[in-house]
Amino acid sequence: MTADILSDRLGLWAALYPEPVLLTRGNAVIACNAAFLSLSGAAQSAVIGHPLTRMITFEQGIGRALDWLPARLRQDGQDIPVEIMLLPCAMQAEASGVAAPRGGGEHMVFLRDLRPRLEDRHRLELARMQAERDRNVARQFLAQMTHELRTPLNAVIGFSEIMVQEMFGKLDPRYRDYAEDIMQSGRHLLGIINDILDLSKIEAGEMKLDERPVNLETIIASSMRLMTERANAGKVALALHPDSVFPPVSGDEIKLKQLFLNLLSNAVKFTPAGGRVMVRSRIEPGGPLAISVSDTGIGMEPEQIQLAMLPFKQLHAGIKHDDRGTGLGLTISKAIADLHGGTLELVSSIGKGTIATVRLPAERLIAVS
Repeated sequence: MTADILSDRLGLWAALYPEPVLLTRGNAVIACNAAFLSLSGAAQSAVIGHPLTRMITFEQGIGRALDWLPARLRQDGQDIPVEIMLLPCAMQAEASGVAAPRGGGEHMVFLRDLRPRLEDRHRLELARMQAERDRNVARQFLAQMTHELRTPLNAVIGFSEIMVQEMFGKLDPRYRDYAEDIMQSGRHLLGIINDILDLSKIEAGEMKLDERPVNLETIIASSMRLMTERANAGKVALALHPDSVFPPVSGDEIKLKQLFLNLLSNAVKFTPAGGRVMVRSRIEPGGPLAISVSDTGIGMEPEQIQLAMLPFKQLHAGIKHDDRGTGLGLTISKAIADLHGGTLELVSSIGKGTIATVRLPAERLIAVS
């Protein structure tokens, strides 16, 4: 009987619809499909002719047509979380091109069982919490291991420096060469450990800025001096654009130096002999300070630029370098720029080089009287 009423009013689809559907007149239920009876666990006689609000508790107002609203369906003393939508039959009739039923005041009531969705949400939350616990354990392990590694590594570097400098007497040239290899390898390993520790701080949101007035010209000049030997060894020209301007800024001096050293290191590393690396600083329209490091190196495809920003990505792993690093330099540099409220942008093309531009917002510039 109830399926016949649904079919007469709404068409056969309503009776066969796989999710619960009710037909109400006023507050009284006059028909329902089999899916509703299955969900509610009620007999048809306990549904038809009874008030809708006796079976369903709305958690907020009825709202507009086509709004899904949270509600609770009573079932054997328990409440089932559902979503409910009321659609006037006149609207359904108009949409389907059939005549509206006489008497008016009739609504189709659609229900959706929210339990599967809530269970999925609960499982995802448990998985997220477990992943966060795993990350915390990994971060703690990493912090402990980096501390344990750096202590003996600093000793190795220190003693190898003493041997290279022959502070306690001459060494056989072969031993001196070995000591220099040990020193350089130790420094390289220490740099990798420091990068990984920085990355773990970034992922944990624990990297903080020690902000104070900073002289960017000094930072850039110091960074370029540190890269001069490597640039000369690779026969790469390293220069500062004569039109560069360096207003004082507010920032973290150590982290900004780390940022520009990373950019200069990449530029020199991927520029072949006879190439050029240029640093330029300028104030752009609107006030931001843009510091760019451009090179005439091997470059990247435009679609590789986003990959280059990801941790441990080495796009030119097949090319031989004396120091290929860990693939963390750009990731850390971008994080440092972000912490300063700025951006790091790469523009590159194969065979024509790369331009890495750091933009610091205008509010970081310190006015000079």
